[in-house]
Amino acid sequence: MNNKKQYNKIAIIQSLPFICLFVGILSIISKNFYISLDDYEYLKVPINLEFYRYIVEGYLSWSSRVLIDSFAVIISKMPDIFIILTLSLVYTLIAYFISNLLDYDNNILKNILVCLLMLIFPYEIEKSAGIVATTINYIFPVLFALICLNHFIKIEKNGSKIDFFLGFMIAFFIATDSEQISLIAFFGFIVYFAYCLYNKKDINKYLILYFCVLLLKMMFIILCPGNHYRYSTEIIDRYSDYSKFNFIDKIIMGILYTTRVLFVNPIIIIIFSVILFFLTFIKNNKKIHTIIATISTFFIIFFIINKNFAIKEVIFYNGPYYSILIFIPIIMFVINLLLIINNYKMNRVMIVLIYILGIISQMLMAFSPTIYASSYRTGTIMYFSFIILIFFGVIEILNVLKLDIEEHKHVKMIKRK
Repeated sequence: MNNKKQYNKIAIIQSLPFICLFVGILSIISKNFYISLDDYEYLKVPINLEFYRYIVEGYLSWSSRVLIDSFAVIISKMPDIFIILTLSLVYTLIAYFISNLLDYDNNILKNILVCLLMLIFPYEIEKSAGIVATTINYIFPVLFALICLNHFIKIEKNGSKIDFFLGFMIAFFIATDSEQISLIAFFGFIVYFAYCLYNKKDINKYLILYFCVLLLKMMFIILCPGNHYRYSTEIIDRYSDYSKFNFIDKIIMGILYTTRVLFVNPIIIIIFSVILFFLTFIKNNKKIHTIIATISTFFIIFFIINKNFAIKEVIFYNGPYYSILIFIPIIMFVINLLLIINNYKMNRVMIVLIYILGIISQMLMAFSPTIYASSYRTGTIMYFSFIILIFFGVIEILNVLKLDIEEHKHVKMIKRK
């Protein structure tokens, strides 16, 4: 009985950071909540036969996001207080599932850290297309993707043992309703399968099943008439020069746009740079690690000081060289992550993969003429990937410092003897 009480007490204490985060986000959203822009499109759809027609016509004439649009229509009909509570809960659950990605012996500290990091997310992007439309189209898929990522990690660790399979499959369907998440999930699976084949490791049958479902979802997206219609319409209405760009032009534009999204609100990239720089030094790595960390951080500082250099569109029209220069710290961070992460191989693969896929999620937008119309909300996945990496970095720093303290105590004990 006492053990149960103790367990409940610990559970409540560990939940306190998430409760505080929920209240904080609730306060932020409440102050800034109002229906606007695309929210009205969802609000005017009645929940009857017209709702079904709206979803079908949307697939045929505008978008393959059938599940996301359905959620948006239903939630937009709810009372404001319900919407505000739902949106606050979604952000809190994102923090919870980020915390669950990594094991650490002090869960309270881990949860406090994640909740503090959630405060650096640029919540102002919610309003770029209407708070309901933006949150459901971009934040909801991130939540369900994190649920699936936690699930996949457990499958990797526990083998074939699996619970609530149907629930996780539904979560996977919702997450991959986002074109961005579908594409980065595809790349993620390919890298994971390549890793397993290279290390002569068996691939879990459930992950193969998820991959097959993903391929079907991608076919559903690729064959969607609405996506093709929107593509041509956006070129005519918003970005007439887009049809002139070749593959290299789009890659350069992707580099440019990724940089714009990172540096328009640079707090996330600043913290990431500082953590990686500090981690390199305290792990007592070789000189090459320190040199790479120093050069990467120098580039970041340069672009923060010269913010206009990083975000002006003129860079693209001056040719590829500036874009490549801006991309140098991004590439060097990948190299540095590979060099300083000494944990077992799967952790290294996952961390580098989260970083690369976060960057790719934004670069892919260059292959859509909606790139500028979508504003900075398309950076949602990238922002959260950096928050996850900062979280991993701080935990790694705490582990290194803990080992150093224990080693120091051990040396002192030996000297006393």
